[in-house]
Amino acid sequence: MVVWTEALAAQTALAGWLVDNGLRDSYVEEEIGECLVTLGRADEASGHFEAAANLLAAGGPGESPDPERLARLRALAAQSRTTPDPEIG
Repeated sequence: MVVWTEALAAQTALAGWLVDNGLRDSYVEEEIGECLVTLGRADEASGHFEAAANLLAAGGPGESPDPERLARLRALAAQSRTTPDPEIG
């Protein structure tokens, strides 16, 4: 799990740097979501998958239309929102 925690920290730092420079990146948001899911924090991942989908759909710099990826991101966002918290049951 240490590797995933470190990956999350790196991606979060990169996302912060991007925002500080007026940028966003769908791949960074997607990776943050993937790290959170792997760490058992799916409830937190939803917003990142949704942000990735929105960035991809908007076709910003470095974003190319990819309907399959967009559908996957939207499905992950919806799934993360509905994943029951194992602590709650």
